[in-house]
Amino acid sequence: MKLLQNLAKIVFPDTCNACNKRIFQNSSLFCVRCMDEMEYTHIKSFNDNIVLDKFKGLLPVFNAYSMLFVSKGNLTSQILHQIKYESNTHLGEQLGIALGMRVKNSIFSNADLLIPIPLHKTKKALRGYNQSEVLANGLATIIPIPIVLESIIRSKHTKSQTYLNKEARKENVKDVFEVIKPLVVQNKKIILLDDVITTGATIEACANELLKAGANEVMLLSLAIANEI
Repeated sequence: MKLLQNLAKIVFPDTCNACNKRIFQNSSLFCVRCMDEMEYTHIKSFNDNIVLDKFKGLLPVFNAYSMLFVSKGNLTSQILHQIKYESNTHLGEQLGIALGMRVKNSIFSNADLLIPIPLHKTKKALRGYNQSEVLANGLATIIPIPIVLESIIRSKHTKSQTYLNKEARKENVKDVFEVIKPLVVQNKKIILLDDVITTGATIEACANELLKAGANEVMLLSLAIANEI
C-alpha cells in the first residue's frame, strides 16, 4: 500500500495551492516560498485584538479571532478567491483544519454550537456550496462542536458586498438574517464563522440576530480579516 502511495506521489506530485509549483515537503498545502508570503495576524489574545476592535460599541462580543490578513492582490486574497469562486472545497476544508488548530484548547473549544454565516438559498444553489460551511467542516474535525445550518437563514437575496463601502455594506445586510429555530440557539455559546471579515457588517448583523434570539454568547471567527478597507 505504501509503495502504491509513493508511486502516486511520483506520477501525481503534490502542488502548491497558491502558485501550482511542486511541493517537496510532506503534508503541506503550500510551497515554502508561498508559506513565507502568508500574512498571519499573529493574534495572541482572543479577548483583546484587532478583530474585536471592529465591533467596539456595536456588538457585545468578547472573544474573536482571524488567522490571516487579506488585502488587495495578496496571497490570502488569491486563496479566498479559490475557495469562494473556484470550487476549491478541499483547500477550504484544509484551511478550516488549520484555523481549528489555532483555536484548539481555547475559549472556542467550550462553545456549544458552530454556525457558519448562511448564504441565501439562491446564491448557494448557483455556487453549489457555502464557503463558510466548507471551513466549518474542516474546523469541526479539530474542535468537535455540532455544526448548525438551519437555525438562522439569510432570508433576503442581496447584492455582493465586494464593491460597497462601509456604510453601503451595513445597509445592504440590514434585516437579511432571520432566526427560524430560536430554541436551538437559546442559552448557547455559539461560534459564528465567516470566511473573511472586511468591514464586519455581515457578521455583525448575523450575530445580533442570534443574540436577540437568546444566544448566551457569540464568539466571532474567520479565516481572514481585511488589512485595509
